[in-house]
Amino acid sequence: MKKTLTFIVIAVAALLASACNKDDEKIKVEFATSLYQLEELGSTEVVLKLSAEAGEPLEIPVSFSGSAKKDVDYSVSSDKFVFNAGTKTSSITVTDLGMNNEGTITFNISPKGKYVPGNKYIATVAFPGKETLITNFDITKADLIESLTLTLKLTGARSGDKFKAATDLDVPVQLTGEGADGVVLGSKSIRIPKGSNSGTIKLTRNAEFADGLSSDPVAVLEVDRKNSRYSAGDKYSVTIKVHSGLQVPARLVGRWNFAEIIGLVDESGEEGGVEDYFLGMDDDPDLIPKNNEGFFLLITENEETGEVTLKPGGTGDYNNFFREAKLTMTHPVNTSTEAVRLGEYTTREANMFESYVLGEGHFVYTYYALSNANRAFSADKETLGTSVIAARFNEAGDLIIQFRDYDKPPFGENWWSDNKFDADVFGLCTRYTRN
Repeated sequence: MKKTLTFIVIAVAALLASACNKDDEKIKVEFATSLYQLEELGSTEVVLKLSAEAGEPLEIPVSFSGSAKKDVDYSVSSDKFVFNAGTKTSSITVTDLGMNNEGTITFNISPKGKYVPGNKYIATVAFPGKETLITNFDITKADLIESLTLTLKLTGARSGDKFKAATDLDVPVQLTGEGADGVVLGSKSIRIPKGSNSGTIKLTRNAEFADGLSSDPVAVLEVDRKNSRYSAGDKYSVTIKVHSGLQVPARLVGRWNFAEIIGLVDESGEEGGVEDYFLGMDDDPDLIPKNNEGFFLLITENEETGEVTLKPGGTGDYNNFFREAKLTMTHPVNTSTEAVRLGEYTTREANMFESYVLGEGHFVYTYYALSNANRAFSADKETLGTSVIAARFNEAGDLIIQFRDYDKPPFGENWWSDNKFDADVFGLCTRYTRN
């Protein structure tokens, strides 16, 4: 009797499953959400979901309607959702091609197939209208000696830093000012590649631009905002000092008095100075060659030969490095972090302490070889050899010098790693004033 009853129950259940679940054999499909938003020159992914993994490859056609015109106002990556076996989601990318007005795009999936539509069987993509693109350069001041590369970033008034160009975007730029004739632009626009929000432009010095000018003229590079799409950000332009030729050694001639090691002590109390970094590695900050009151560099030129000589003078720890030497231009070595080489002799870079103190940490440095220096940088040991320094002038006309090459010194022992010269720690960015 029990066996008969069990058989009847199973049979009835099978009949019910067969009669009532014919539609359940089909997979239910619906959109992940009913409303998507498409930003200007952006893209969005419209996602379709299955209630269960596809047992075999499945394609679900889709039609498009709405006020926006396909392939005119927008494009789609496909006209069907494709599910591979074992998957539950598929997407179609919608990209704005430059809609002029607010518009909508409606996704409609066919009700026929090996599936049944769920509750969200229609999806709408809304385009809220064009947004203003805000332009900002990475710096606002620069020096052009050999070449210069600038970066422009776009942010959306609505989308902010999330803005990404849907296609390659060319942002026009213009050059004005006295020094404009001394600048050669790589192009008349800055290209923002598809999928990015920034691009670069290279500037080089015009080889025919006059040498020996009494002062370095200024050029201004900015976005040409005739197109209302672009709005000026805080860094909407770059003021470029166009140097009338290379900063040859003769331009350093003069007596230069020690003024300070930039960023030696962090006066803000945030432990960001050179001494704090030495303490952080358990090095003795008192060993840093920081006692240089009265020290000076005398740089002279032999008018007959054109040879430039550097000679240290006065008292100070820097006498443990400098020796009388010939000063010549050389290729950059041991540059600071993230330095960009601009030519044979120049870089765009900043010692991290220099950047921390002065802000906007990108300066143009010229590299010089010293024919003679105490590579041991020690009062107790002398190892004579060639060395390298990097130098620039600041806006006040002070001379900024950084060390670039010497042997392991008797200070910063724990910072010295694998005989690698750390330009930020051992560069000791120093400011000198003209006598």
